[in-house]
Amino acid sequence: MKAKGNDQFQKKKYEAAVKYYSKAIKYHPENHIIYGNRALCYIRSEKYLKAVGDGKRATLIQPEWAKGHYRYCEAMFLLGDHKRAMAANKWAQTLCKADPEGMKDLLQQHAKFNIEMEESKCRREEESKVGRPNTTATKKVSSKRYVQ
Repeated sequence: MKAKGNDQFQKKKYEAAVKYYSKAIKYHPENHIIYGNRALCYIRSEKYLKAVGDGKRATLIQPEWAKGHYRYCEAMFLLGDHKRAMAANKWAQTLCKADPEGMKDLLQQHAKFNIEMEESKCRREEESKVGRPNTTATKKVSSKRYVQ
């Protein structure tokens, strides 16, 4: 089931991938990778609350797995809970120190969050000066992560 989910993910058929990952979870409920993969599908489908749940579940099953933390933090950030996403990212960095590649990703994510928050702050300040919303499109944080 996981392999079929991965295949659907590669084809950008996220809803189909979610169905396969959900079936795989029924047979392997302690597999953190499946939860992480499904979280990424939810992120790509803009179902951020569901992504938060799966990302969190992956981190509870495997606390040192950086990808699970990355996806959890990203979904939380995209939901608009920036402070909690930043705090969760910092906590993930303490848990994942033994994973150099994962640490690199978490540090890059933290920097990306800082940039997004600063840009958002500047937009709000500009809007308050002008007295109306800035209609410039806001940039989304996007996941360039892959499934396993």
